[in-house]
Amino acid sequence: MTDRIDELRHHEKGDRFGLTMKETRELLDIAEGLRDASPDDIRALGWNVAVHNDYRLCDVNYTFWLFTHPSGGWVKGEGLNDTGALNQIRAALAELVVKP
Repeated sequence: MTDRIDELRHHEKGDRFGLTMKETRELLDIAEGLRDASPDDIRALGWNVAVHNDYRLCDVNYTFWLFTHPSGGWVKGEGLNDTGALNQIRAALAELVVKP
């Protein structure tokens, strides 16, 4: 999917797929949102999904993700949707990289 997103992003005329520039931009926004809701980038860093759970608490939907690493590390994220929970994990991993 990333190749298709990059292809759309670099497409200047907007009509190659029979779409207007506005439609291309809207499609790109949707695709980028879907990419944020996918753990593929975290998996590519060597992290494994240990737990992924969707649950409902007080009539509100939540999702929980827990990743483990072969080195023994773990990181978790929780939110109202996959994007929010996974972005928490991405932020935590970014802090690990930045810290000396």
